[in-house]
Amino acid sequence: MDEKPFDDLTIEADRYAGVDTAVCEPSAELADVAGLDERLEAVRDCHPEEPKFDQERWAERGGELAKQDNDVRWQIGEWLIEGRLGLPFIEFPDGPNLPGINFYSYASDITGLAVGTLKDLASTADRFDPSARTDKVTWSHHRVIINELPDEPKEELQKWLKTAEDEHLTTRELQKAIRGKQKEGEGKGGDKRLYKTFRVKVLLEVYETLDDLSNGDPPTSLQKVAADILTDHCKDESVQIMREWAKKQWATRVHDARSKNGIKVARNYNPLRLDRS
Repeated sequence: MDEKPFDDLTIEADRYAGVDTAVCEPSAELADVAGLDERLEAVRDCHPEEPKFDQERWAERGGELAKQDNDVRWQIGEWLIEGRLGLPFIEFPDGPNLPGINFYSYASDITGLAVGTLKDLASTADRFDPSARTDKVTWSHHRVIINELPDEPKEELQKWLKTAEDEHLTTRELQKAIRGKQKEGEGKGGDKRLYKTFRVKVLLEVYETLDDLSNGDPPTSLQKVAADILTDHCKDESVQIMREWAKKQWATRVHDARSKNGIKVARNYNPLRLDRS
């Protein structure tokens, strides 16, 4: 296998690091270095080291936020987002770096808040643009809006915030109003497909997988992630073949049961109460 020229390695490494190659040209001496490790090390030396995530200060701020008496849910959410961005630099006291598992357990130890609560705070802060928020209604109103309208633009979210403020809506009333508007839109040429809601119980590891996927880019609700996966799975041709087979099996069982019941009814049918002995 032919070795790439040093210039090509430099360009590839710079492209990966997002650095302009013009500021880091190899010297003539380095161009003759044969070993790959030496070449990559020379490239690294050309780039300044990025500032390291200050884990100690980050943990201190989290503890301070948790002790405050006023509502700091937005601040804790932003604090968690900052911590997730610094995840590669965090040294976990109880195990390896496992995003979505050890991180939130670690944050829970710092704040005293439950892991589920922290995930909810981070998800809401991550999805709701700070420029669209308002202090005229509660954090919970924002949470309802972003959960019900995860794909709507900022202007639509702000409209509902204004509605909640002007009409003094509780979170439940706000949720009902949003869903009522959505149904009204469906009746005017929107999504006219029929939907069915049901509850399922899954293994904890499955739930945690769906929860981690919901925090991706762009973030969404755990329920939507599960619904999308289930919808895609049901569209698969092999699943539809199994569906048709199951429907035929069910039709056969129903036919057999009705036939047996029909024979039983026929045997017992005696409207004149004749003696058959």
